Amino acid sequence: MKGLPNIHKTNSPIRLIINWQNAPAYKFAKLFSKLLQLHMLSSNAFSIKNSVQLMNDLKEIPKGNNTRIASFDIKNMYSDVPTDELTNIIKLKNKRPT
Repeated sequence: MKGLPNIHKTNSPIRLIINWQNAPAYKFAKLFSKLLQLHMLSSNAFSIKNSVQLMNDLKEIPKGNNTRIASFDIKNMYSDVPTDELTNIIKLKNKRPT
């Protein structure tokens, strides 16, 4: 177990990080995930293995005036961000010419 400070929050509370890789439930979930991948007919075109693959994929995107990259999976990571206000800001930003 280790602690990581949440420096973006007031008083920098510590979030505990626990390594569960040796737990039986983790090993079962990993095995079950592999079995599902073998039997499902879905493409992994939009999945990544790790952050290195993500960075390599992002570097291959041609850059131009109309290129935009967005991440929408931050609600639980930044729980103090007012999502209603953020949605309005994004909508207003997209209406303005850049």
